[in-house]
Amino acid sequence: MEQATLIVRARTSRGTTERIRLPAQSTLSSLKVDGMPRPARLAKGALEVALDPGAHTIEIALQAPRGMELAYASSSYALGRPAVNVT
Repeated sequence: MEQATLIVRARTSRGTTERIRLPAQSTLSSLKVDGMPRPARLAKGALEVALDPGAHTIEIALQAPRGMELAYASSSYALGRPAVNVT
């Protein structure tokens, strides 16, 4: 079982809902925004995270039903729209 943590730093000038597509067959373990736990909302395979204006750190912990292999590559994630100021 693979356990992974994705950390995204985002800054928004207005309140918005960011959509982050998680890898197929993964299970969300926890969601934190600015170090505080948040309830997770999944819609159509994407995690929806409501953000207030300002800079934020989004931490997503998940599990996937795969293990280490001879050649390892991290899973794919995708934002729901083009973005700037995201690392």
